[in-house]
This record gives sequence, C-alpha cells and structure tokens, in this order.
Amino acid sequence: MACSSTGEQTPASSSPIGSPSPSDGVGRAGTFAELLAQRRCGGSDQLIPYALLTPAPCGHCGKIDDVRRARLSEHDTGGGVPDGSTPLDRRVTVSSEASLVEQVAFEGNSCSTCVRMIYRKNRWLDDGGDTPLHYAARCRNLRMLFHFICLVGDEYGHAGAALVLRKLNGRNETALHEAIRLGNNGMAGLLMWVDPELALYPAPGQGTSPLYLAVSMGDELIASMLHRESGGNLAYSGPDGQNALHAAVHHAYGMLEKLHYWNKDLSKQNDRNGRTPLHFVVSSQFEPYIHRSWFCFPSIGLPLEQHATWGVLNANPSAAFQQDNNGFFPVHIAALMNRLVALRILVKRCPGCIGLRDNQGRTFFHIAVQAKILRIVRYAARESIFAPIMNTRDNDGNTALHLAVDIEHHWISCALLRNQEVLLNLSNNKDQTPLDLARSKKCRDFSYGLNPENLIYNTLLSAGARHGSFWRDHLQQLCIPLRMSKSKDEEDHSENEDEENHRKKEDDEKEASAQLTDSTRTLGLGSVLIASVTFTATFTVPAGIKASDHTNSGIPRLFGTWHFHAFMMASTLAFICSSLATLGLMFSGMSMVKLKIRRMYFKISVFLTSSSLTCLTVAFSLGVYMVLAPVGLTISSVIFIISPLLLIYRNAEVVREMLLTYRPLYVRRGHEFVCRLYIQRIFLLILRDFWPFIFIAIFSSAA
Repeated sequence: MACSSTGEQTPASSSPIGSPSPSDGVGRAGTFAELLAQRRCGGSDQLIPYALLTPAPCGHCGKIDDVRRARLSEHDTGGGVPDGSTPLDRRVTVSSEASLVEQVAFEGNSCSTCVRMIYRKNRWLDDGGDTPLHYAARCRNLRMLFHFICLVGDEYGHAGAALVLRKLNGRNETALHEAIRLGNNGMAGLLMWVDPELALYPAPGQGTSPLYLAVSMGDELIASMLHRESGGNLAYSGPDGQNALHAAVHHAYGMLEKLHYWNKDLSKQNDRNGRTPLHFVVSSQFEPYIHRSWFCFPSIGLPLEQHATWGVLNANPSAAFQQDNNGFFPVHIAALMNRLVALRILVKRCPGCIGLRDNQGRTFFHIAVQAKILRIVRYAARESIFAPIMNTRDNDGNTALHLAVDIEHHWISCALLRNQEVLLNLSNNKDQTPLDLARSKKCRDFSYGLNPENLIYNTLLSAGARHGSFWRDHLQQLCIPLRMSKSKDEEDHSENEDEENHRKKEDDEKEASAQLTDSTRTLGLGSVLIASVTFTATFTVPAGIKASDHTNSGIPRLFGTWHFHAFMMASTLAFICSSLATLGLMFSGMSMVKLKIRRMYFKISVFLTSSSLTCLTVAFSLGVYMVLAPVGLTISSVIFIISPLLLIYRNAEVVREMLLTYRPLYVRRGHEFVCRLYIQRIFLLILRDFWPFIFIAIFSSAA
C-alpha cells in the first residue's frame, strides 16, 4: 500500500468496507480507490471481489482469465492520469458513427485482454445511448463489468469511473438498473462498491431510482444492499411522482417495514394523481392469509395490527383524510376494491373517516353499492357504527337505497332492507323515492316477472315503501290540459312538442315490436317441438305393452289401467296446449296486429307452453313406468319420482327470490305478514304450474 499517497481521491460517501459479505455475492476488503492504487503499484490485488478470484476460461479467446494477474501496462493506461487532470473527452464522445460491437461479444466470461480490445473498439457515447457497462450488466457478465470499470478507473481515476457509472441511457437508467432488473445482487453490489452514491441517480423527477426498481420487483435483498452500501444516502423516487413506498405495497409487509424505518416521510408524499402510499396499500394489499368464515369476516388469522394497512396508517394517520385527484379518500378505495380488512382497519384506527365524501358527495357506502360490492355492503349494513351514513344523500340526493335500485341489484337491495335504519321513502333531488325510481326502471307493459327491476319493485312494495311524486306526475299525464294558446309562438312550440312525443312513442313501439318478435321465435321452437313429440308418442305404442293374442295384437294390453289412461291424457293435453301456444305465437309475431293484442297472445302462449311442458313430463314418467314396471319396479319407480324435478328447477328462481326476501320483509313487516304473503304466492304458483296434474288425476280416476 505504499502507493496510496499518489493523490487518488474517492467520492465523499465512499468508506472502507469490512470483511467479505457472501450475502451480496461480491466480497470486498477495502474501497475501489485502494484497489486502483494497488493496480498502479503492482500489488497483490487483495481487494479484488472474491467472486472473481476463481480463474475462468474466456468466452472469446478460450484462455484462462486470472484477475489477480491481469495488469494494464503503462502504454495502456496512458501513464496514469490523475483524477480531474484530463477530461473524459478522449473516450466519452458524441458520434453517430460510433457503434458497439455485436451484443454477443458481451456474453460469457471475458479475460482482461479481450475486454481491453472491446474497450478500445467502443466509444463511450454521451448521446443518451447504452454504454458497454449497460451491455455487460444486461448480459450478466460480472467479469467483463469488473474489467471495464478497472480500465476506466486506471485511465481516469476513481472519480472518472464514478462519472461513467452514473451515465444514463435513453431510458434514464444506469448500469445499476440493468443489474437490479436481472436480480443480480453480486453485480449490483460491485457497482455500489465502486460508487456508493450511484443509488442517487437519476435525480428525482428524471426517472426511476434504483431503490424504487428493486422494491417494485420485490427484491428485498438488493434493496437492503443499496441502503447499506449507500449509508442511507439514496433516492426513493419513481415514475409519476411516486416513491418506493408506493411500490412496496404490492409485496410482503417486511418491505414496508424497512422503508418506514429508513424514511418515515415517504408515507406523506403524494404522486401526480394525489394518491398517498395509503391509497396504494388499501387498493393493492390482498388478504390471502386471512381466514374467512361464512359470515363475512374471520375470527381467526393474523390480527389487524399485522396488516400492511395498519403499518402505513400508523406512520401517517393523517393520510386517511387525504383525497386524491378524483376526490377519493382511502376509505373509498377500500370499498371500491373490495378490501374488507383495510376498511376495518381504517374504521378502527380513524373512525372519523366513516363519513368522508368524495367530490360527488358519496360516502364509501355509496361507492360500495354503486360498484356492486356485496361483501362491503353486507358488512356495513350489519354494523351499528355505520348507522349515521345509512341514509346519507349524495350531491344528487340519492341514498344508498336509491343507488341499489338504480343499478338493479336485488341482493344489495335486500341487504339494505335488512337494516331498519335504512329509510324507504326519502326523495332525491328529482323528488323520487326509491319506489318511484324502481317503477321508472320497471317495464310497466311487458317484461319477465323475475327480472331484477321487477323483483326490486315488488320487494320494496311489500316492505312498505311508498311512492312520492309518481302519482302526481301520473295524474298530470292522464289529465288532458286545456290548451289556451296566447300566441302563435306558443302554438308552434306545442305542435313541436307533440311531434317529438309522437316520434318517441313510435320508436318505443318499434323497439318493443322487435323484442316481441325475437321472443316469439324462441318460444315457438319449443312449442312446436313439444307438439311433435307428443303427437308421435300418442300413436307409437311400444311393442312391450301391446296385446300378444292374435285378434287384439294392435290394441295395448294395458288398456283400461289407470296409468295408461293417465299417459294418454297427459300426451293429449300436452299436444293441445302446445298447439294452442303455437297458434297464439303466430298472432303475436305478426306486425300487422296491434302491439297490445300481440302481447296478450304472447302471455297466453307462455302459459300454455309451460303447461304443455308439465304434461310432457307427466307423460314421460308414466310411459317409463308402463314399460319398466313389469320387469323392474324399483328403477321405474325411481324414474317416476325424479322426473318432476324438472318442474322444480323451472321454479328455482322463484324459490331463490323468496329465500332472499324473507329476512328483509321479516325485519320490516313481521313474520305473520311474510307467512301470509308467501302462502298466497305458493298457492297461486301451484295452481298455475301444476293444474295439469289435477286434471290428469281426475280423468284417470274417472276412467
């Protein structure tokens, strides 16, 4: 170390590093400046990273490369120019003609001789392109990278090598970024050993910092190495005004804890969209390690205090009350992204955020309803702490119940109706109650009864909701006002209004006619198919049930039994109902027939087609029973019993709707009211769908 007094200087933050650390893959026993001094003096090179001490064959010439014996002659070094005495213009030039050798030249191990040749052939561009250091790092060529750095250091000194390492390419990235992107901790450690201030580049606002890149990739080892080697003097900046804490929320909680420990001010910084790290952690932290029970939230699993949201919120509690550029608070983001754990943490840690509103006056409860997040809605509707916001109105005057009706979500509507704090008759700015809004959504003339808009309207009506402005508006539409025009302008305005209403009515009728025609085609296929099947089944008696004697060979031998009579009646009734349905569908599909009459025919045809399907199911069960009963009573009985399951499946939506609305109606109207309502509905349902059973049973008994 006799030559350590040659005037070689190091960056201010460069400090001797202790014993080799296998955790980063590159062991050192001193600084890069000391290594350069040893190279000039021809020392033993004890400071060479231990990862490079093992000789390796060169990927270009095939010779064994021993870094400890590699030296630069005085001719190659130019006599050893001290730091700052000669500018880097000799190698760092701007030239469109300068180009790097083929990228393959940077792959594989490289001896010092081959690297020196590549070093001479390439110009170290200053036009925003990649330097050979970028290529070597991108190809994971640690040996070549080390030789390049030593060549630059021997020619320009430690400070010159640091300047070359800090050079940015067209993406505003240094060679350190390439090493981090590949997850090469040894290569990144070598670069930080040469220049401990390298993690400060690019400057904030000019690109992504190395630490942000390491954190965004979830590489905690490299992130820790960058902080250790830089002594904490590193940049945290990322794209769009974000910092490393914004990126850490996508990974394990340990990364967040480290960043909080390194820099507590990160949680207070907003990105260009006004979002703090709390906004990000609320939206990005999944909950796979939380054990969920059937009732919405777990009783076991990690406590809330160990969740990432809790840690970020503890670092900066005021972040819970900061809006982003869209007006969303973290509690709104939690509701929008279905993050129930984060929502519970926000409410527990900062209860004041419950009533926060966005730019449209919506609470998180409005957001959850509008985004159809049923889990959040159920949780909020059950907890008494959220009672003050159950009836909060947004800037349009809509409550959460108004929004549930508007999005036509029956499950959410029922979840809200279970809470008695939810008022049914509040009006919005258009003077509409939830029932008024439901009626405007409901197609009054013609629609499927189990559509969500119809179910919501009927549920609200059964729960005791009332109309507000609807009856007054309806009365005004029914009344014929006496038009007493006072001027020609008023008459023209009235005529234009009438023409516009007339055109709108015609457009609505055309659309309704087209929908009815499409429905008629679909239903017609089913009715014709049933008619064909029943016609064939009636006249094609299986040979197994025909009489075996010569005189009556064409007559069924089961003639006179109750199940044969029932089979024939079921087939006949199915044929009659399907034929009548087909005839009605013919009229409902004719555009020359008035729309009101077409709708009537279509409704009748739907009822008849449904009845024919019931009759066909009965005929199938009886037919199988007649054929198989003499030889297999058990299997025939099983088929006879399970065949009617088709009819139960046909009414599955009705059963589901009754189960869904029982609790809300019970809470609002009581058990007795619900029982009366359901008994009446079940009786009418049985009478409508199962009347063929009654008719067939009576006929077969009489025969």
